[in-house]
Parts: sequence; C-alpha cells; structure tokens
Amino acid sequence: MAVAVGLRAAGSSGGIAGIEETSLRALAKLEQVLPAHLHRRLTALHESAIALAPTGPAVEASILTAIAAAIRDRQRLRFEYHSHTGSTSRRTAEPHRLIHTRGRWHLVAWDLERADWRTFRADRMKPSAHTGPRFAPRADPDDDLAGYVERGSTRRHGNTEHA
Repeated sequence: MAVAVGLRAAGSSGGIAGIEETSLRALAKLEQVLPAHLHRRLTALHESAIALAPTGPAVEASILTAIAAAIRDRQRLRFEYHSHTGSTSRRTAEPHRLIHTRGRWHLVAWDLERADWRTFRADRMKPSAHTGPRFAPRADPDDDLAGYVERGSTRRHGNTEHA
C-alpha cells in the first residue's frame, strides 16, 4: 500500500520532470498483482483523495541525481545558477542536503565564494559534468534544515538563496 500511494503521489505532484508517466506505469503494474482486499482499499483511497497541484517547477531527474551524488561523495559541486532576477552566476559549493518542501527542491550548501551557507533552488541550477575535490562535511547550519529552507523562502518570497 505504501509503495502504491508513493507512486500515485510521484505521478501527480513529485516535482521531478518526467517521473509522472513512469510512476503511473509502475503503479498500474503493481495494482495488477495486489490481492483483491488491498486493491479495494487502494481504489477507495484514490477515489476519495484529492491531490493539490504541484506548487513549484519540476526539476530534471538528472539534476537531482547529480546533486545527490555530489552530496553522497562529499565532492564540491560546480554549477550555473539563475537567480530570481534572471541574472546568471557560476558557483562552487559544498553540497550538504537536498530538501523538498512545498513542491520545490532546494540544495543547502556551503558557498565557497561567499564563505557562508546558502540555499539554492534546484530548478535554477545547471550542474557541471565535473565535480570538484572532496571536502570534509560541516555541521548543519540549523537543527531543522526543512525549517531553515522554509524560513529563507518566506523571507525572500519564494526566491531562495539566503544565508
């Protein structure tokens, strides 16, 4: 049931470009092999629930996986960043965590040029194919990273890149 609900959610509001169709195909295959009593419960849930449309732009899966790999491998991430004003800059950061909140994907990272924590919207990032050297992880900038991102988003009216 949990997998089926997750696939339905990813198919309607996952915030990842191109995942919708794949998720719904996987869900259809799973529904074919569910026992009748679970299938009835799942059908009741789908017919009773209404999903809100995603509130943020979808992000290419390749961007999220590139960021996630740099976080996992503790390698500096080089990327082009498009700010909310439309300006473009080249950035180098030590990626810390990906946060998905309110339909948007954010990267919390230590920005090397600014020597401070920053939050970058993943839909505005274009990672370089080449990562930088490894780095030692830093302590979280806040005990509540999701709250940290949310507070920054509120301060900037959804246009995130904050300290």
